[in-house]
Amino acid sequence: MALTLLRYSLLVCILFGWSSLLDRYFPLDRHIRLFFTLSVLTLLLYIGSLLNVLLYTVYILAAVGFVYGILSARQRLYTQSFHWPKFYQWFFMLYAAVFVTTLARTPLVHYDNFSHWGTFVKFLFTENRLATPADPLIEFFSYPVGSSLFVYFTTVIAGFSQQTMLIGQFILILSALYTCFAVVKDLNRRLLVSVVFIFFSLFNHFNIAIRMNNLLVDFLLPLIALGGIAGIITLKNQPQKIVLFTAVTAGFLGIIKNSGLFFVALLLLYGLAAIFSQRKVIKWKRTLVYSLVMTAGSFLPFLFWLIHLSRFPAQSKHGVSLDAYQSIFEGKNSEIIQDISRNFLTTLTSLSTPSTQGLILGAMILLLSSFVFSKYTDQPHRLLRTGMLLLGITVLYYLGIYAMFLFSMPIDEALVLAGFERYASSIVIFNLGIILFDLIRTWDAAFYVQEIEARDRTAYKSIYSKNVYQYATVLITALAFLGIQSENNGMLYNLSEVDALPQGQIAATVDEQFVLSDHAHLIVSTDTEAVDNFLLSVVGRYYLYSPHVTGREDFDMDPDFFERYLNEYDTVVLLEPHFTFQEMIYLQTGHMIEPGHYSVDSLLN
Repeated sequence: MALTLLRYSLLVCILFGWSSLLDRYFPLDRHIRLFFTLSVLTLLLYIGSLLNVLLYTVYILAAVGFVYGILSARQRLYTQSFHWPKFYQWFFMLYAAVFVTTLARTPLVHYDNFSHWGTFVKFLFTENRLATPADPLIEFFSYPVGSSLFVYFTTVIAGFSQQTMLIGQFILILSALYTCFAVVKDLNRRLLVSVVFIFFSLFNHFNIAIRMNNLLVDFLLPLIALGGIAGIITLKNQPQKIVLFTAVTAGFLGIIKNSGLFFVALLLLYGLAAIFSQRKVIKWKRTLVYSLVMTAGSFLPFLFWLIHLSRFPAQSKHGVSLDAYQSIFEGKNSEIIQDISRNFLTTLTSLSTPSTQGLILGAMILLLSSFVFSKYTDQPHRLLRTGMLLLGITVLYYLGIYAMFLFSMPIDEALVLAGFERYASSIVIFNLGIILFDLIRTWDAAFYVQEIEARDRTAYKSIYSKNVYQYATVLITALAFLGIQSENNGMLYNLSEVDALPQGQIAATVDEQFVLSDHAHLIVSTDTEAVDNFLLSVVGRYYLYSPHVTGREDFDMDPDFFERYLNEYDTVVLLEPHFTFQEMIYLQTGHMIEPGHYSVDSLLN
């Protein structure tokens, strides 16, 4: 425990050092500083991975961050420049502490953690390089590696564990969430701060399809985009900083996942709008140069990834290939396409669909807020314009999801709209974030006293309005706290169920391996569903660290065939009592076996 805390302290020192170093040469609002720092670090790790010097890059980044962190902390202590946290910072630290405490004892559970995300980070940790087609353990080697690289960095510094991976991902999430406070002009107004936190709870609610106890990036994508937009808002009159900040954050966003390019485009458009809004004070030639540099920088990291993949003649599953998309689409006849379309529309228009509920909630917030604030601001239609913009963005995004089901998803998965809620939640969270930004600024413009320095305990129109403000603050704060606690309780409930799941059974039965091997492993279970959907195989591949893992439930076979079948494997993992398998072993050896991990030689002899 002491060593773990020491290594996490080292990680904090490194991040603090890099944040201070970047702030010295590229000063930013304190709320977007960590977010920008993590984006820069990840891009540097990305360059190191492409040059095949990943571990050396980690060592260099760690050394620089540690040294500068110590120097910066010493300087702050000497100058007494540390400040006592404000209300919103205490609340944010409480928010972080609640989830970190839960994540610190949470294992990986979600299927995709084992089929790719967690297994890939483990591969990076043990091999310190990117995967290639020669690495059969990583089926999706063409997936971009952005967030995985930072999680890998976290495991190298703080020590490898499933909990460390989850906390590393959560650090990225926290940095993006913290940028939301940069949009709040007056952070002493607790009502506005409480509104930010209640939107955090809404983010968590509509992320319920995957929650935060996994390494999937569908929650991270919209948050990174929102963090970039929040940064652009704070840099409104600093075009050169907008160019660099947007290029870095959009570049990072583009290498998290292919679908992240949609959010890259949104972030880039917001940055371009900020540049062109200053055309009266910036010459058009310079505006054009800024726009070109920002656009190129935003897509350059992803372009480098495509160049990296072009080195390999074979593509993995979900690689970017027009021929593959055409082949998948041609495999769907008109009847199948009609079924997919019908299911898509039915799901989209159903009020029981969480993502649809989120879209409706966003629209209601915009309409109600526009009506209320129209009496107190000089921009009564600002929120409605935001709503129309988000409507167009949402339509485009859903068309993209629909196209994905048609062109890149196998028939059996497309017919049941596999992962629909996970994909749709991303745009819901993005919409809510944009609504939050506009709502906060509109709300601030509606305050009776506009001069922030003049806002004190008497800065209200009347005693009545002050009472309304105070009661609203208490109510919204309580709702935000309850929403956040509800999400944490959901994660705790999932944690309590892990031991009964195949993931928990495998973790309890085998010792996790960290040396890649070609050994063949058989996992025996009575859970037919876990066998049929390959859950046993993908979880076993992670723990046994071999691409050759098979799950099986049916052992109704003759003894000779049973013996030949077992001899195809090096080890057998018996997860639970299995009458047929144990009887077959008894017929072969004359003794009964208990659940455990056995070599085939010891099992049959």
